[in-house]
Amino acid sequence: RLAIDVDEIRAARAEGAFAAVLHMEGAEALDGEFDYLHHLHAAGLRSLGPVWSRPNMFGYGVPFAYPRSPDTGPGLTEIGKELVRTCNRLGIMIDLAHLNEKGFWDVAALSDAPLVATHACAHAICPSTRNLTDRQLDAIRDT
Repeated sequence: RLAIDVDEIRAARAEGAFAAVLHMEGAEALDGEFDYLHHLHAAGLRSLGPVWSRPNMFGYGVPFAYPRSPDTGPGLTEIGKELVRTCNRLGIMIDLAHLNEKGFWDVAALSDAPLVATHACAHAICPSTRNLTDRQLDAIRDT
């Protein structure tokens, strides 16, 4: 069942049901005024990855490259920073997977929510641009 908050996830677990949280991977479909984001939120969206391994109007993703640093260019754009603030107000989790390193630190500086990367690995083990440095992993842990 669709879950839009922690209580609904807990209720589903208690009943042995599967809880799904709606996520958007890459925010290319959103407009600059966030009208569509508000519609998606009303429909149950609670998780958003601003980019998917390529640049968009919100920021810069990491290209798939190995071996290479996740420090691959600029981070969030100004509208990307506003996207983070808007998601914080709406209670939409920002997924840091696919953001480049500067984008990661932009979110860390702006967001008042815990940092989350739902699908990334450790750069120290596998030096792909998609993976997180020890410093990034520490920042996630600390939130």
